[in-house]
Amino acid sequence: MLGNKYIIAKINSFFPGDVMFRNSNTSTINQIFKKVASFAQSLVNNNFFFPSFLLIIISLSYGILIPSLGFSGDDWALLWDSYRINEFGFISFRPLVVLIYQVLRFFLSPVPSQWFITVILFRWLGGLAVYFLIKELIPNFQSGAGLFAILYSLYPGFIVGYIPLQILAPMLQPFFLFISFYLMVIWIKRKNNHYHWLLLIFSFLAAAINLMLTEYFFFLELLRPIIIRLAIVDQNKPKPIKIIFRIWLPYLIIFIAALFWRVSFIGISNPYDAILVSDIFASPLTTLTHLFNTVVHVFYATILQPIFEAFQSIPSLGPRTLILYLVLVAFIGFSVFIYLSFGFRQRKSSGVSFSWPLLLLVFGILAFFLASMSFWVAGLHIIYGFDVRNRFSMTQAFTFTLLLFIPILIIQSHNRIYSILLASILAGVFSGAQLIGANNFRNEWSHQEEFFWNFAWRVPDLKPGSVVIMNVPDFHTIGDNALSAAINWNYVKNPRPNRLDYYVYFDDFHLKLDIPDFKNLQQFSSSHIIGDFVVNTNQTLVIRFVDPSCLRILDPEVDIFNPDITDFTQKYMQYTNLGIIQADHYSQTGPLDRSIFRSELPHGWCYYFEKADLARQLKDWVGIDELGTIAFSLDEHPNNAAEYLPFIEGYAHLGKWDKAIQLSNDSIEISLEYKRMNCALWKRINNSTQNTPEKNKALEIISNLASCTFE
Repeated sequence: MLGNKYIIAKINSFFPGDVMFRNSNTSTINQIFKKVASFAQSLVNNNFFFPSFLLIIISLSYGILIPSLGFSGDDWALLWDSYRINEFGFISFRPLVVLIYQVLRFFLSPVPSQWFITVILFRWLGGLAVYFLIKELIPNFQSGAGLFAILYSLYPGFIVGYIPLQILAPMLQPFFLFISFYLMVIWIKRKNNHYHWLLLIFSFLAAAINLMLTEYFFFLELLRPIIIRLAIVDQNKPKPIKIIFRIWLPYLIIFIAALFWRVSFIGISNPYDAILVSDIFASPLTTLTHLFNTVVHVFYATILQPIFEAFQSIPSLGPRTLILYLVLVAFIGFSVFIYLSFGFRQRKSSGVSFSWPLLLLVFGILAFFLASMSFWVAGLHIIYGFDVRNRFSMTQAFTFTLLLFIPILIIQSHNRIYSILLASILAGVFSGAQLIGANNFRNEWSHQEEFFWNFAWRVPDLKPGSVVIMNVPDFHTIGDNALSAAINWNYVKNPRPNRLDYYVYFDDFHLKLDIPDFKNLQQFSSSHIIGDFVVNTNQTLVIRFVDPSCLRILDPEVDIFNPDITDFTQKYMQYTNLGIIQADHYSQTGPLDRSIFRSELPHGWCYYFEKADLARQLKDWVGIDELGTIAFSLDEHPNNAAEYLPFIEGYAHLGKWDKAIQLSNDSIEISLEYKRMNCALWKRINNSTQNTPEKNKALEIISNLASCTFE
């Protein structure tokens, strides 16, 4: 058995890479380890290694669950704008972003995986630009620059990075921002290069593109003077402030021009007003107090909370996802550990003194304020969590990494191994945090799929010019515009329509903005960010979708007594017109895009319920009987008492009164509050079926069971 001293010697020789084993009996093993270490050292120091290594880390951290993901957030709206109507109304104030979508649509199909892979490549470009910048600013610190880029790319505060079309442009901005910094630094340090002015021109261009894309990284451009100061720190030039200003001046002119362009020309169509400025003039003390509280909140939400949550979110995972999480964390952590073990050293020139952590602190604080400035000015909330507003936190990745590097460098100056262990653990856990974020979106997409397949099973086709009113669905990232775009994407037959055929309303407020006085046979037109539309109120569907229940088209005769319906849809259900649902047979299914909805969901209870409800609309009572035979033989069961209703009505019309009575009894056993709903249904059955002794007996039983009265 190997002794402890021998094991320690092995470890000590492995990390520094230049200490030989001193036990003569282990010379062969020593030589093998030396060759392996030498090969690893040369591999890590190869110029092509880190870009490939970073791409692998980002791909694994963000890409494992891509096959299980779909479109979310405003993806649907951008998809509709890009591929169908070719209008970008709600991002018209970002003309360069519009151009990017117009170009990419010729190379990418409307398939989720293609857009996700594109975003991964953009992440990689941004991380690579950060790596080149740090490597150039701090010579002889290559692995340190690599670690910085890795932690930056895995920033755990931005966990909604799975809305590929919506975050596409902001994900591209870091590349232009940091590559502009990098090219400028090269120009400063190598002015004698024959092509140095070309570098400067490309730096100007990259800076301008960042400023013109979106507002996200706009104010981070003001970090440039510090970058310049770091670039000339070793040149010992006199009057550094004058030199900094002279180098910065053309960039400052570009910044001011971009700011003027945004305020003067883009501001007209920009939906984000400068709320902070107007509030300061109106109520300075109150506004500044609120701003201070906002700063504290944002610092916690973007810098501190992501670290805490990265270590606390594990229990929310299922067994298989937990195994995947552990494997990913271990692999990324170990890979980073090996990478750093062969390269993470102090600067050979001056070491890592206290001045570096202090510089990072000052740099990080300034970056924090600049990264949030755009959102504070517009009054937008930056939060941590599974919410689309979390996308605003992406600008704090650089700040987060700067501040996180302070303890890493301090520990590294005392014990290199401990700093490597800490950095490796953080990289692994941050990678796992992104898997947890992806898992949230996988659940979100699964919920969306349930909605769309339920809708497709129940609505094979929908008459153009229809309005859909529904309860607020349990989606975390989709609003009414996005869901409306999705319905149009799947149901509009014209590949190049000039307007919307359908619109979905979630709440009374938005509905009343378009139709202040909703009444039947009323035609109205309106414009939304996804296009214009003209509909008639007699073409209305009122639906309800509450997990885990199936989607239901509300029946005004019956659902007026449904105790579950308490939201604004209750007053609109009277306008439901089933005639706008076009179908010849209950087996028909709506035209969902199979490049997005890759495979139909298994035919469980909700499938047979939707088909039975469609068969009830078509008065196909035999079809309901066929569907019921299969549905009630499943291991699944109704999730809501109202899901019994089409089967009750179908069995009654076929004279299968015992079955109809039993299902009514089952629904009432769920809650006595469903008695009135059952009574309303049985009154309709009474009015639409012939009188027979069996029917009269059934009505008597229902009268006693649900306290109904029949005329």
